Amino acid sequence: MNSFHDTTDLFSLLHTNVRNLKRNLDNLQTHFLNELGYPFDIIGITETRITENDHSSIPGYCFEFASTPLAAGGVGMLIDENVKNTIIEKISSRVFQAL
Repeated sequence: MNSFHDTTDLFSLLHTNVRNLKRNLDNLQTHFLNELGYPFDIIGITETRITENDHSSIPGYCFEFASTPLAAGGVGMLIDENVKNTIIEKISSRVFQAL
């Protein structure tokens, strides 16, 4: 049974360190979306370890990201397709990545 209240007027945000999005995308979808059954508006993701050409998404979400030039790092956001948003800037350097 879902213990969450009516979410129609709420904004929900979740953050997780995935330690490699390509390897853990299925786990992210299974644990946070399917098992919790909660419709997060935005899911912030760190340690994606993705490059500019190496990414994927989850149905119902747009994926915005700043890739990493390193073996670690990278950030992203899974944004519900119904959430109006604008990415103002993407930064990716050897020091940090940011959206």
